[in-house]
Amino acid sequence: PLTGIGAGIQYLKRSIEFDEEQIASIESIMSEVSRLDRIISDLFKVAKPRDILYQKTDVSKIIEKSYNSVREILRENSVEFETQVDEDMPEVEIDPDQISQVLINLMKNSAESIEGEGGRVVVSAGVDGKAEPDNKKAAGRFRIKVIDNGCGIDENNIDRIFEPFYSGKSNGTGLGLYISHSIIQHHHGRIEVESEAGKGTAFTLILPTGKYGG
Repeated sequence: PLTGIGAGIQYLKRSIEFDEEQIASIESIMSEVSRLDRIISDLFKVAKPRDILYQKTDVSKIIEKSYNSVREILRENSVEFETQVDEDMPEVEIDPDQISQVLINLMKNSAESIEGEGGRVVVSAGVDGKAEPDNKKAAGRFRIKVIDNGCGIDENNIDRIFEPFYSGKSNGTGLGLYISHSIIQHHHGRIEVESEAGKGTAFTLILPTGKYGG
């Protein structure tokens, strides 16, 4: 239904001459249709999460793929981007599409949190090298860190950011970080967050380098 509504509005916009106020109303309608589409898509991901499809994965390629998806957002916000991947970083067993989804969300949030000049997002990756004591099949753990120098998160809100439908953005669905948290949990990992209002935020994904289970 949303596709039909959007197509109908676009057809009207092309077929009829409107004044500036009417064009602004049409663009507002299209924006709300797109936002509703994002909300519904996110709800489907929450209601029916996809099974994890483990693959041997080059972490640097996942970071590059994620960057390509948000490159225009970074450019529009005049944000510099940098990667720092350890030279001895091995291939890891993860679901590359799902981890890329998490990184895209974190990088997009970082870019949108930055105002003015001098914005910077850094994504780093490396191996922690600690074996899991309760699971011999996990060779160790690795981390991916997304750091920005944006507006940061108020200390009164930082405990709520992974709650469903909580968002610090006026146009956010409040499901992006909730879904990201769920994906990392399903990978038997965790997300850590450090933030200071007005100075920036760092999200750290900590994941096993090897697949869990038999």
